[in-house]
Amino acid sequence: MRAPHFEITSDDGINYCELWRGRVIEGESEPKTANKDIGQLSHIKVSTRRRLGLEDIFCGLRLKGEIERPRVPYDTEFIQPSS
Repeated sequence: MRAPHFEITSDDGINYCELWRGRVIEGESEPKTANKDIGQLSHIKVSTRRRLGLEDIFCGLRLKGEIERPRVPYDTEFIQPSS
């Protein structure tokens, strides 16, 4: 069985990051969410396992402006003792 031909370029990676950048600018998402998604895609090993020889098109493409925010604690009423 012959593997399908894929042509994915660094331009595709840049376009995908620009899509996320637009979402962040519009206030629809946070940079941290975008970077998490981009990072997950860059770690997909399908290329290696299928011997496609694809470059890591997301290498070096992260959005700036991540803000570390402390997590909001649970309300005291929400916390229940375990049985």
